[in-house]
Amino acid sequence: MEIEVADNPCSYRLPGSDASHLQLASAALLERINRAKRPIILIDQMVERYQLQALVLALADKFAIPLTNMPTAKCAISENTPGWQGGYSGDLSRPELFELMAQSDCILSFGVRLVDSTTGYFSQQIPAQAVIDIQPYTLKLDNLSYPAVTAAELLQSVLDQAPATSPPPLTPLAAPQQKLATPGNEPLEQGYFWQRIQRFIQADDVLVVENGTSGAAIGGMRLPSGVSVVNQPIWGSIGYTLPALLGTMMAAPQRRQLLFIGDGSFQLTAQELSTLLRHEQKPIIFLINNDGYTIERYILGETSSYNDIGMWDYAKLPAVLSPQTQAFCAVVATGQQLEMALERASRQDRLSFIEVKLPMMDSPAAMKEFCRRCNSFNFGLHNPRRIA
Repeated sequence: MEIEVADNPCSYRLPGSDASHLQLASAALLERINRAKRPIILIDQMVERYQLQALVLALADKFAIPLTNMPTAKCAISENTPGWQGGYSGDLSRPELFELMAQSDCILSFGVRLVDSTTGYFSQQIPAQAVIDIQPYTLKLDNLSYPAVTAAELLQSVLDQAPATSPPPLTPLAAPQQKLATPGNEPLEQGYFWQRIQRFIQADDVLVVENGTSGAAIGGMRLPSGVSVVNQPIWGSIGYTLPALLGTMMAAPQRRQLLFIGDGSFQLTAQELSTLLRHEQKPIIFLINNDGYTIERYILGETSSYNDIGMWDYAKLPAVLSPQTQAFCAVVATGQQLEMALERASRQDRLSFIEVKLPMMDSPAAMKEFCRRCNSFNFGLHNPRRIA
């Protein structure tokens, strides 16, 4: 069947604001910001999805307001931005940031969703009366709702109306100083591996990060400007990241892309490695082999068989799935082996697949605490750990 095809692409335009609502909303928001003593900006994925980064940063700069982000919006703004206070996840945040949020009298909340996995199991202390809820098309503050107001036009209107002032400039958050141990022949551990990876990550990289030890480690890193992080800490659907990598590679083939995925997650969607090879994509894949579902072992069942998986020879899979492949494959179990693999992967113009062997119960400290809270939240007084 023949169908009509337009000669020119359809024009893409988001809905605009109701003019009178916008005028009322921007005046109310400006007045609220001006009388705030301890304001802070809290962003979620909305800022990136609606391309509000420049306007949010302009607002922070104009009024000297510090910023933070939910785990779901990691790197939505540069983590080297003056005034950035680190990521916010309840009382798992930096103590200074946790107190700053708890004592704020004006929280500019951009599309924020407070769920179990992003708040340290609802450990946030956010004063309800201080929250200004900014959504893509609505504003809520001081028990009033302003519908049909787009966030972009709202912010631009506030910036246009703000008086010309020179508030004290915000300062960047000091970066932690960590000295990396000299790589040797000792077995790799999570602590060393992720410190080394932090130095391997470059500006403008795309990081696709699986839930588990990878998500906990990357979530705690201070990353270079321009890095994009693709994760899904709310749904926690393991195996998502390998096919997601195919999507990010198709969308931005010119950027260096790194995947961090656990062995258990990988086994759910391993066949998509074949698709990556078929389309001649060239990511760097780190397969974290810690012999099963480590995050689940910490939640419940450290030695239970339901947290075990079959052991695969992972680094040989590219050749199995694509016999003509030129992929670079390596298995690393020591610091020196990791150094050689990273050096080779950095100069390869082909897919790199690096299997990293790590101890079963080794994990970033943040993940251990998260799992403890998850266990308590899920099972409560009927917790099998208590009964045992």
